Amino acid sequence: MNRLLLIIIPALFSLVSCEKQEAEEINLKALKKEEPKVFRQPEKLIAYVDNEDNDFIKTKHIGEITYQAALRPVDYLLSKKRIQENNPSLRKEAFEDLQYFDLRIGVADFHQEFIKYNLASGDDYQQQVNYCSFNMQKDIKLIDGKDTLNCVLFHYERTFDVVPYGHFTLGFEPIKSALVNTKVLLFSDQLFKNGMIKFTFSPKLLVNEPTLL
Repeated sequence: MNRLLLIIIPALFSLVSCEKQEAEEINLKALKKEEPKVFRQPEKLIAYVDNEDNDFIKTKHIGEITYQAALRPVDYLLSKKRIQENNPSLRKEAFEDLQYFDLRIGVADFHQEFIKYNLASGDDYQQQVNYCSFNMQKDIKLIDGKDTLNCVLFHYERTFDVVPYGHFTLGFEPIKSALVNTKVLLFSDQLFKNGMIKFTFSPKLLVNEPTLL
């Protein structure tokens, strides 16, 4: 009887595993059948990605602090560059070496530079500047499927009191995989001590990224 169980149980596990793998493959194929989002004008592609209803931008509010993360598809970056340089012949290959995101942090009803919020002294301000410019990078990760990736590109666009938020450009190494994984952007907030902030981007969104002709 025990020998029979030893034969049956592994077989059952194998069957369940195969069914699960087949379901995942069918699901990805179904996603790819959706109508592609194709744009001939870069301005329209940018407007599509920047529309929060299309899920490329995720926003979280914790108390007075607003965190906003945006996934930046390759064709979105290409569209921006074509407009900036007025050069319609630019190709997307220049943006395919990394996965790009933007992170924006602001304070509600606060109209100064966001890192001036709730400061006790001028020394604290300089510490905030140093953190945002240099040390914050190590507190940002990207979970891509089973991999946790370090932030390899980090740029803090300091605007002083011109706008009441901080803007950060982020880049992560791409994962070589035939599967499309959920991506989770993580920020361990050392600025306002709000813990781990998570932004989740689904495979459906990633499979159906817009394309610029």
